[in-house]
Amino acid sequence: MTLTIARLEKHYTERFEDSESICSVVNPGTNESLGTLSLLPKSTVVSEIQSTLEASLAWQKTTVFERSERLHRLADILQQHHLELATIISLENGKPFGE
Repeated sequence: MTLTIARLEKHYTERFEDSESICSVVNPGTNESLGTLSLLPKSTVVSEIQSTLEASLAWQKTTVFERSERLHRLADILQQHHLELATIISLENGKPFGE
C-alpha cells in the first residue's frame, strides 16, 4: 500500500464529495501549486467531530493491550511511509528536510 497525495485525495474526495468550495495548497517556499482540497461545510465538520467523540468513548473501553497493539500497528505504518510523509509535510510547509 503506497501513500500518495493522489491516494489521500481520492479517499478525501469520496468521503466528502458534497463540498462545493475548494482551497489551493501551495508550497510557500516556491509558490508551486501542490493541489486543491475541498472545504467542508459546517454540518460535515460537526458530524466528524461527533464521530471522533464517539470513537473516543469506544477507545476508552479497550484494554491497555488492545491499545498497545493498535498503536504499534500505527507506528509500523508511519515508519513504512516516513519518507512519503516527510515529503508531503516538507512541500506543504515549504521547508527542506534539514529544517
